[in-house]
Order: sequence, then structure tokens, then C-alpha cells
Amino acid sequence: MIIDADGHLFEGRDLWERYTPAAERDLALSVRDDSRGYPWITLKGESIGRIAWVTVPGHFDYMGEVVSAWRQGLPYPGASYDDLPLDYFDPKARLSSAEGWGVDEVVLYPQAGLLWDRFTGVDLQTARVNMAAWNRRAVEIAQDGGGRIHPVGISRWTATSPGRSTNSGNSQPAVCGLPCSRLSWSTGSDCPIPIMIACGVPFVIWA
Repeated sequence: MIIDADGHLFEGRDLWERYTPAAERDLALSVRDDSRGYPWITLKGESIGRIAWVTVPGHFDYMGEVVSAWRQGLPYPGASYDDLPLDYFDPKARLSSAEGWGVDEVVLYPQAGLLWDRFTGVDLQTARVNMAAWNRRAVEIAQDGGGRIHPVGISRWTATSPGRSTNSGNSQPAVCGLPCSRLSWSTGSDCPIPIMIACGVPFVIWA
């Protein structure tokens, strides 16, 4: 059996809005293009200072080219979110592509979810809302994946996380949004997906 253990699924421009309850939707992130076509992760219509990277397999100079063009005031040279192949966003399309590569199962991390919280330091409430939005989507992906698609949820550890104990070394994540009673080094049987913890350098704890 061959498993792709480091797949990334793009969230889509409005994923966080679609998977956030209406009462909290004003805190949902989105991807919006600026006047030069650069896709930015935005909150309440304003960029949070992070480009929504559209990576291209095998094009290792791509990110540098985008940054260079932006600094020179040039139009965005990369691929538009709206023109990306379906398997960038759709897990079943990704699995179909993986089968063509000879891959049996795929582990899928959120593409922008690896970046926005780690580097921008948004407030805890906003982080909770948007992590929960991806986690809701991830649960759907896992349920529809037939045991072959394994999405990774995301949470955040903080110094003030509920239940944190410096004596025992046990901690609780500050945000999750999943039906989990607790998380520690293993997620426990009540958590439907593995959780990636954002704490400077994200890592994964598996069920």
C-alpha cells in the first residue's frame, strides 16, 4: 500500500464563511484578490498580511517569483484561485488523481491553515472560528472518504489554554470546534479526525 502522507487541500475562497455559523461569520476569513491580482487571506475585507499561496508542483522558484513581482509593483504572475484544477479543492478528485499516480490513500492538510494562524497571530476568537470552519469541512471529508481520505484538523495551543498544568505536563488546546471532550497526546475515540496543533511549529497528534 502507498500512502501520500503530505497532501494539501486548498480551502477555497469562501470555505471559512460557508462553514461558519451565521452569528460568527463576520470573523470568517476569505481569499480576495487585490487590484494587481494577488490573492490575500482577508478578514473583514482587509488583508491579514498573508498571501494565499497557490503552489505549483515541480515549480520550485514559484514563491520567490511571486514575492519579487509584488515588491516590484508588477501584476500577480501566478495561477488564479479560480483557474486551479478541481483536485486542488475537491477531495474525491484528489483521490482520483492519486489513483492515477499509484497512490492508495491520501492524508490532507489544509493549505492556508498551515500558514495564517502560525504567522499572523490573529486573536483567539477569530482563530477558533476559522479553525472550527476547516474542522467541520474535514469531518465531512473523512466521512465521505471511504477510509482512503484522511483530512487533518487544526487547533491551537496557548499558555492560557483551559486545563493546562505545568506540573503534570498535560495541556488542552485552546480552540478546536470538534465534538471532542479533550485532546492530549492522543485524540481519543470521541474525536473523528487527527488534529494538527498550531503552536509556532505545527505538529500532528493522531487518533
